[in-house]
Amino acid sequence: PTRSVEQAGKYVHHSLGEGEFDNYRKMFKEITTAQGYITPENAQEEIPRLINEALAENRPVHLHLPIDVAMTEIEVKDAYQLPEFKAQDVSNYIEMVKNKLNSASQPVIIAGHEINSFKLHDKLEQFVNQTH
Repeated sequence: PTRSVEQAGKYVHHSLGEGEFDNYRKMFKEITTAQGYITPENAQEEIPRLINEALAENRPVHLHLPIDVAMTEIEVKDAYQLPEFKAQDVSNYIEMVKNKLNSASQPVIIAGHEINSFKLHDKLEQFVNQTH
């Protein structure tokens, strides 16, 4: 809906039919890494912030964009630049886990959903092959 519809508390589907428009933000807060309510005044800061959060955490974000804001032209001072992410040296941790697995009598690796999120299937398979 538009900001005026939200401010008037009209009964439309994005309000769950009761005129409250904050319910979706509250729901998304539980399952996203960041949330933002976009206005013409904050769009240039909020949109890059949300993109950066999504990239850094490799998790979804919630961007609330009212219809009238989506149709508003704004002046963009600086083009968005992808942030540089520095790779961390985790070789000490890998060695520690390898040693623990190699010394275990019946080792088990339980891989979490991050394997999918970060596309680490091949690396996990390589690691498993190195430890048995």
